[in-house]
Amino acid sequence: MTDVRTLKLATAPVALEQLRQFITYQEALVAQLQKRQGADWAGAFAFAHAEAAKVSGLSGGAEQRLRPLVADFAGRRAAAAEVRARIARAELSAERRQQAEREASRRDDLTDFIERYGEATTQLLREHEATLVALHQQLAKLEGTGHVHPLGSAS
Repeated sequence: MTDVRTLKLATAPVALEQLRQFITYQEALVAQLQKRQGADWAGAFAFAHAEAAKVSGLSGGAEQRLRPLVADFAGRRAAAAEVRARIARAELSAERRQQAEREASRRDDLTDFIERYGEATTQLLREHEATLVALHQQLAKLEGTGHVHPLGSAS
């Protein structure tokens, strides 16, 4: 089994320009998929991906490297926000509210993400969190997989 230190060594920090390209890629992907709703999904996705890659200038290798990392981060942050929103809407006893707050705190904890991807990458993603989470949720809906991520899982 690979340990976190080995994985961290194999993962270069994300550069701001690459993240910007990835955001442009995802924005273009969302736009292209929205145009093609109801079409043959595999064909629509392949076309949308090609168009998004062209618009963003993002290389295929960079997209493959950033997609799981950003999905992991955005999925975790979306789940944490959803738990907090549910707490705010719910009428809970003091005990249940305390339990829910502990769950929200666990979902907010990015310690293992930081250990895996590094502080610099995590900080960069946090600076773009709102955009990344919104795109993550839009793509999940378009792909028909809108969901809350279980604690500690990737998208």
